[in-house]
Amino acid sequence: MVELSGVHKLNHSNPERQLSWECSNTDDCLGLDGECLESITQIQILWESFKDEDTQIIKYEVALGSTPGGTQIKPFYEVDRYQTSELVTNLDLSDVRRVYATVRGYNEAGLSSTAVSNGIFVSRFSAGLLPLRPFTIKDGVTSNDLHDLDFQASLTDLSASWDFSGDPCPIRKYEWAIYRIDGVESQPLTDVGGNYITQTIRVLG
Repeated sequence: MVELSGVHKLNHSNPERQLSWECSNTDDCLGLDGECLESITQIQILWESFKDEDTQIIKYEVALGSTPGGTQIKPFYEVDRYQTSELVTNLDLSDVRRVYATVRGYNEAGLSSTAVSNGIFVSRFSAGLLPLRPFTIKDGVTSNDLHDLDFQASLTDLSASWDFSGDPCPIRKYEWAIYRIDGVESQPLTDVGGNYITQTIRVLG
């Protein structure tokens, strides 16, 4: 089972007119799986139909938690047995870092099976909230643990360190640019990858 990522796919003003998504197999589900959630009030989850060789599935139950299999956000509640998706609304995820969805399916004998999602990060930045801690950029250092510098001795090398980890959604790419105090561009925005927090370059001229 998976969670969809963003509010750009959802109609907040009229939940009854949501588009429908289906994942009839594992590949379809993984193709729709989101990594970061852009909404803090609703989430759309999908799952493959449960199968039982001997009896029919007579009902599903859905829950949301901040831990795998947990129910801290939304306790289990029943949905139609023919459903393979559910839009959960009226949530407050402003203090949640990651959401895990759980679905239980029951057969006619009352036995149940459970599927737990791999979780989706809540992007505070996308939701317009302040990060859990401020984003920081420091000049002249190669570690964010060091103090920001106002002066340096080198005339050719510059370094900077940054930390954007205050948003639970993982950063995939960093770009940085360098401008002189007179506004002249020494380096345009340059991709430095998704895992770096420090970078030193040689400035010409």
